[in-house]
Amino acid sequence: MARFQPLAMLRAAFSRPDPLGAPADDSGFDSELESTWTSIDRELRGAVDQLLLHRLMLSASRRVPITALEAGPVKGVVRVRLADGVSVLARPEQATACTRLALAMARGTRVVLDEVRLTGEGVLVRTVLGRSGEVAARVVGFDQGD
Repeated sequence: MARFQPLAMLRAAFSRPDPLGAPADDSGFDSELESTWTSIDRELRGAVDQLLLHRLMLSASRRVPITALEAGPVKGVVRVRLADGVSVLARPEQATACTRLALAMARGTRVVLDEVRLTGEGVLVRTVLGRSGEVAARVVGFDQGD
């Protein structure tokens, strides 16, 4: 019997006892983790918005025209290219905004950003199309220029 003693000791050392009681409540951890991710997202979003605001205000002050509108990578988002090489993704506030912009550009109208401002929801751009009214969009982020 003595020769099985080391095996019993080894088995006892590596066996896991059943946990006592119910598993620990992790709901506090999940909410803390979610709160941390939200604050990181808000902080990084603020930095991106500041960079977008700076670049687009520079383009607006120089009256740089919009040269192209293309379908974005996500439904409801459009790729806007400016003549100075800036390319952004934007979500128009009106359903007919892209059509109105495209028609104005096709008629030879020089379409420029008339207003760029930072709101609580991000960067808002607006352009006036003369008698056709105005078009506004929220800028989602930068896009790679091809």
